[in-house]
Amino acid sequence: MKRLLLTLVLALFLISFASAQLDDLGTFKVSDCVTIKQVCSSCSYVNITVSYPNSTLAISNNNMSSQGAGTWIYNFCSTPILGRYDVTGEGDILGVATGFNSVYFEVTTTGESLDIQKSILYIILTVGIFAIFLITLGSAFAFPWKNQRDEEGSVISINDLKYVKVVLFALAYLEFLFIITILKNLSGFVLSGGTQSFLNIIFTFMLIGLIPFFPLLIFITAVNWLNDKKVLKKIQRGIPVKWEVIIQNQQE
Repeated sequence: MKRLLLTLVLALFLISFASAQLDDLGTFKVSDCVTIKQVCSSCSYVNITVSYPNSTLAISNNNMSSQGAGTWIYNFCSTPILGRYDVTGEGDILGVATGFNSVYFEVTTTGESLDIQKSILYIILTVGIFAIFLITLGSAFAFPWKNQRDEEGSVISINDLKYVKVVLFALAYLEFLFIITILKNLSGFVLSGGTQSFLNIIFTFMLIGLIPFFPLLIFITAVNWLNDKKVLKKIQRGIPVKWEVIIQNQQE
């Protein structure tokens, strides 16, 4: 009878020990500390093991600190890698070493989890911007750059669409930068750390590229506009205009 009562008491402790666990401990920001809690009123010790997302051990059988009233905590501060960290451990329930169910927590760049609403928003935003980017880039390549010429190669009219072409290329650059920004933020939730580093490099290069890219576009636009003004005056005066003639005039 005593053995049966002891068995029942032990079973109740085991159920309580297991049911006290939460499968998901939450989502935390990279490099932040995570307070891991465990409840076991009859334990004289509770050890904990934490695995990195790449399955290597961060800590192994480290002692948790008793806070009284059966509450044990461990402050885990080694979270440099994005992804899921698995937590296992054991305690001596009524003197019997017993492992608790595996739990886990997520580490992201923002400290926020990607729920269904955010996932839908990211998908719609990414697909929408990417579609606009393709349309913008395709239109930029489709618009002609050169002025219209006759069979002899003389300019007969000025092509103003070249300036629209420049604007579209500038917009396509900004749109692609925005896409990289979205993917960079998304990588903090679902992509690997290596992918996020790669996207950060691309984002940085494109951000730096804004410095020479837009002044260059402005310079090209200004040169073409001044050249077109000269060409238009010659066309209005009935003077045949070829590129070679404009170069000579500019040199003079």
